[in-house]
Amino acid sequence: MKEKLSELTLDISPVSAIMSDALAAATHQVELILGSTSKVFELWQGISTSWLQRRTEDMQIGMDAAKRLAECRDPSQATTISTEWVSENVRRLQGELSSYSEQLNSLTLESLEMVPGVAEAKSGRPAPREASSIKRVA
Repeated sequence: MKEKLSELTLDISPVSAIMSDALAAATHQVELILGSTSKVFELWQGISTSWLQRRTEDMQIGMDAAKRLAECRDPSQATTISTEWVSENVRRLQGELSSYSEQLNSLTLESLEMVPGVAEAKSGRPAPREASSIKRVA
């Protein structure tokens, strides 16, 4: 595309192509960041929700055990109730640690998607060119 200004003729096609490439690269980066941020947020929301559910269940189990302990009159029955409560808490803690491990792994993988070059390497698409690698046309 040429525009004539008095006696001066200016060819802006190379500039237009460079700007188009830069805009495409920037748009691609924004899409990657927004998409990954959304996924990370969803993962955090799931982690928070499951944590709150587990805390609610833990509170209910503890209250039930305390009620049973308050009502029992036999020391051996109190020992059994306490042992069951501790055993249940250990079992739940093991499950919770396993769940945290899986959630942290997912969160880490999604967070890595936000690092420039990682998503492109995974998808097979070329990474956007850096501004310094764009050839300037005089």
